Amino acid sequence: MRSLVLLMSALLITSTAYPQTTPSAQDIIKAVIAKQERDKKHCEKYTNMATTNKIKYDKSMQPDEVTITKRKAYFWGERTSEEILSIVEDGKPLPPEEIQKKVVDLNEKWQDEQKDKEKKEGSKDNSVDPLTLDGMLEYDYYQIDKGDSSFAVVPSTIATTGGTVDQSVEKLMSYYVVMARSKTLDSRHLNATYWIEAKTYGVLKTAFAPAKLPHFVDMLDFKMDYGVVTDNDSTLYLPVRFELMGKAGFLFFKGRFGVIEEYSSYQCDNAIADTLFNHRYFYSGGNK
Repeated sequence: MRSLVLLMSALLITSTAYPQTTPSAQDIIKAVIAKQERDKKHCEKYTNMATTNKIKYDKSMQPDEVTITKRKAYFWGERTSEEILSIVEDGKPLPPEEIQKKVVDLNEKWQDEQKDKEKKEGSKDNSVDPLTLDGMLEYDYYQIDKGDSSFAVVPSTIATTGGTVDQSVEKLMSYYVVMARSKTLDSRHLNATYWIEAKTYGVLKTAFAPAKLPHFVDMLDFKMDYGVVTDNDSTLYLPVRFELMGKAGFLFFKGRFGVIEEYSSYQCDNAIADTLFNHRYFYSGGNK
C-alpha cells in the first residue's frame, strides 16, 4: 500500500513538473510558416503535372459544360511557367491552332492581372496570405480542434535521391485545426481553416473563402488537399487536389461554376533554364 502511495505521488510530481501543453494557435501558425520556408529551400526548382476540370453547372448543380486542360508546370522560387499539353472541350480535343489561340489569350489575361497587381502594390486593399509573418498582423487565429483521426493521405510522387512516398490510403495522424479570421472584411482577404499535422507542422488540408463576398457573388469556396512525401530526412506536404465552387449572377442571371485541379509527378529539376520563364504559358504544338 505504501509503495502504491509513493508511486502515485511520483507520478503527480512528474506531471506537475512536465505539464503537457498544447501550443497556441499563433505558435502553431508560426511553426507552419517556418516549415514552409524550409521546404522552399529543399527543392527550389521543380516540375509537376496538372489536370484542370473547369465546370459550368446547371440549375440542379449537375455538370453542363466541362473543359479539361492538361499541362506541365515549371517552378523556380516564386516564378511559374506552364506548358499547355492538351485541351478538351465537352469531349472534343482542340486542334493545335485553337490551343495556340487560347495560350495567347491566357498570356494577355495574366499580363493584365500583373499590371493590376502592380497598381495595388502597397495599397491598403492589397491582400496578405494568413500563412505569412506579414499576414499574422492582419489575422486573428483560433484553435478549434485537436485529436487523432483517420486522415486521408493521397499518394504523391517526387523524383529526388532517396525519395519515398507514403502510400497509405488512410493514416492515423495527430493534427491541429486552426482558423484564420481576417481583421479586414473585404474580398481581398481570406477566412481560412487549416488542418495541420501536429509533429511536423505540415498542412494537410485547407478550406478558405473571401472574408467578404463581392456584391455579385452568392457563394465562393476553395479547398486544397495535400499529399505527404518523405525525402531522406525531410517530410514534404505537396498540393494534390484543389477545388473551387461558386455561384454568381446579376439580376435574373445566375452562373454556377467550379474548378477541380489535380497535381502529380512532382520532380526536382535543377536544369530548368531561365529562358523557360519568358512566358507564363506556352504551347509546343504537341511535340512533347
